[in-house]
Formats: sequence, structure tokens, C-alpha cells
Amino acid sequence: MSGGVRRRPVWIWGGASVVVASAVGFAAVVAVAGERDPVLAVVRDLPAGHVIEAGDLREVRVAADDAVVPAGRAESVVGRMTAVPLVAGSLLAPGQVGPEGSYPPRGRSEVSFAVASGDAPPLERGQRVAVFAGPSAAGLPGAGEEAFAPVVGTVTGVREGDSAGQPFTLTMLIESVGAERAAVVEKPRVVVLSSANGDAR
Repeated sequence: MSGGVRRRPVWIWGGASVVVASAVGFAAVVAVAGERDPVLAVVRDLPAGHVIEAGDLREVRVAADDAVVPAGRAESVVGRMTAVPLVAGSLLAPGQVGPEGSYPPRGRSEVSFAVASGDAPPLERGQRVAVFAGPSAAGLPGAGEEAFAPVVGTVTGVREGDSAGQPFTLTMLIESVGAERAAVVEKPRVVVLSSANGDAR
């Protein structure tokens, strides 16, 4: 989706900063004497929960050990999910990637919504968002407070409509307990949240 200013999400991770700092610290391995091996480095900043694509990684040569992922094992991490936020230029460590078959993670589900272009700000993967039912939900028979409860999760994909004016598809990773609620949301409206405090932006 184009137009508007994209905001980089703010990530607060207790304890994860140690892992990220360690990843950045791998750059110091370059100075170590010895044969340099091809390993994987991160091309851009990646939020935790991001599904790694081939374009997110590049090959670099450093004097490394088993603490980083060899370039020859790229296929073993592509398609898996980041366990912590990763910084552009850092070397990829095995512990920073979720185990095989970990997506969606246990207790989480991936859901999709058809959203009208005027009912959401510009969105990108990794953003924390809340999806609300449109005003028409209040008029449904038996609608109570649950009709206004938002579905909160992390954006994992945004696909434009097939033609101009068509709704786009928003895919989100949410807690599985909210999947049933997500399935009945009508005319969804989307707001971006701050990951730090949950406030709408």
C-alpha cells in the first residue's frame, strides 16, 4: 500500500536486547586471525516474529565458528520466524531463529481480513495493529460488548486488491483465543498500535 508516512514499530523485549547485542558483537569476529568462512548476515532491521525471506540475508566472509549460520545453510532459516529483533549488518545466529515448524508459534494463529482502502492507514509487516468491526456490527441481533472488542496482533502480510477500489488482504498473527472472534469481524477497520504501550497511532 502506498501513501502516507510509514512508521517503524517500537519493540520492547525484556532480555532480548542481550541477544541482539551479541549478534552485533559477532562483527568483532572479523578481526580474529584465521580462515574466513561464508556466513549469513542480516540485510535490514527485522522485528521479532518476522518470517525470514531470502532477500533479508546476504553472504559475508568472516573468521567465524559455530555461533553463526553458514551461508550454505540459508535454506534452513528461510521461511522460519525470527525469535528476537535483528539489527541490519549483524551476523545471524541459530538461536535467533525459531525451530522448524514453529510458524505459527504455539498458541498463535494467522488470520486474514478483507479491508477497504479507506479503513486502514498505510501498513507494513511487523506492525502491531488492532482490527475493529465496522459500525454495522452494533446493529447485529444479540450484539454485545464483544461486538466492539478489537482483534489485536502483528501484521505478517499486506496484499493489494486485484483491481483499483477492491479491498486489500491484511494477514495477522494473533493469539489463538481470538481466532473465533476474528472469523466474524465484518467491515474491519484497522488502527496501528505502539508496541511499547498499546496506544493507537
